[in-house]
Order: sequence, then structure tokens, then C-alpha cells
Amino acid sequence: MDQFDPNSIQPRTSALIGAWLMASCALCSVLTLTRIARATYQRGPETPTPTATVVGQWVTIWSQSGQGDANSAAFSVPSHWRLVWTCDPASFQGQPYYVQVDLEWQHDGTPYRISAVNTTCQAGATSGYTDFGAGASATISARIWLLNATAGRRDASTATWTLQAQVLKP
Repeated sequence: MDQFDPNSIQPRTSALIGAWLMASCALCSVLTLTRIARATYQRGPETPTPTATVVGQWVTIWSQSGQGDANSAAFSVPSHWRLVWTCDPASFQGQPYYVQVDLEWQHDGTPYRISAVNTTCQAGATSGYTDFGAGASATISARIWLLNATAGRRDASTATWTLQAQVLKP
């Protein structure tokens, strides 16, 4: 009777893992095309600006401000852009509140939705941005959700926010 040799499984296992990794890389490309955010940066008034070298100037191509929950009108963005957000805890009696911004768009008839901002607006954390890149141009709409951070319910209707879509111009 033949004896079982565990080393004989090694080449087949490695080949299966290699095939799985190649499929995963294909999935990574698809996720990039669906505009998964590359980085989110949050800052308060006392936080230094990032040290990355940026060639050009960020220019606002769309902006909307409001209070409480809201839906934006659709706006168009190029393949590389960023979503800048600000909030004001003073607008909610100095209390912190949660800010969530979901972006929605369609590509080839398929709807997509991602969370672009998910933070607590409070002293020291009143602005930031999410950078999007390596995707395709799209028409996007934003859904803004605000939640009372201390009570855990949706009564942050006086809380204010501002969103801007910006592109880098050389």
C-alpha cells in the first residue's frame, strides 16, 4: 500500500492559492473602478496640514451646505477628485454629532453606494476630506445623515454641514 506523502500536496495547494490570489487581484481592479476611497483625512483646527507634496491647486467644482439630514442634487466628477467636509458643533448647542455621507452613482446600469465620511463632529474634529482616484468619471449624489452622538437618535436637525467636490488643477 502506498504511504501518504504530505509533501505531494504542496504543489497543488500552492497552485490553488496562486489562482485565488490572481482572482483577488482582478477583484481589486474592479473595486478600484467602483471608486473605493483611497484615503480619508480628518483634521481639526490644531492639526498640522499633511506633508504630501501636491502639484497644482484644489478647485471646488460643486458645493452644498445645510442642516440635518439631506440629499444632494446629482453632480459630475472626473476620475480623480476629493470630497471635503466641514461641520460645526456650535450649531448643535456645542454637543458632538455623528456625520455620515454616503455617495451613490450608477455605472453600466449598476447602482453603487459607499460611505465617504463617517465621523463625529466635535471640538478638534470639524473638517476633513476623502480622496477618490483611479476610477472613471461619474455623476454622483450624496446622502447626508446626522445623529445625536449623546442620545444616539436622529434629532440633530439643527446641526450644520458643508460638502465640496474638488479637483486638482495643475
